[in-house]
Amino acid sequence: MNFENLEHRAVIKFLCIKGLSATETFKEMKDILKDNAPCQSMVAKWHAEFKRGRESITDDPRSGRRTFSLHPETIQSIGGMIENDHCISIRNIANRVDLSIGTTHSIIHDHLGLKKYKAK
Repeated sequence: MNFENLEHRAVIKFLCIKGLSATETFKEMKDILKDNAPCQSMVAKWHAEFKRGRESITDDPRSGRRTFSLHPETIQSIGGMIENDHCISIRNIANRVDLSIGTTHSIIHDHLGLKKYKAK
């Protein structure tokens, strides 16, 4: 999440509580922030959310695959699986560590340096 977006949403929430309309809020932000102001559609969207009673300025959690950050433990785990079973497929590894096949492939080739490892 971009910190600037959170700041914009906080200002939109404040101006909404203050009683300004979405258009007035956008004009106020544009006057102060110039080119760094959020677009009018974003202001209108969040203004409507706060008008409906939304409290949080952060995004709601999304469904689907979780976001991935490359942890050394994950890389070590994948390396260990390959050491223990040289015939293990990339698909099998991906399922075990709950990552996409592409991410698993990237870890094997880019981080573990196994250039000749091929999926079965």
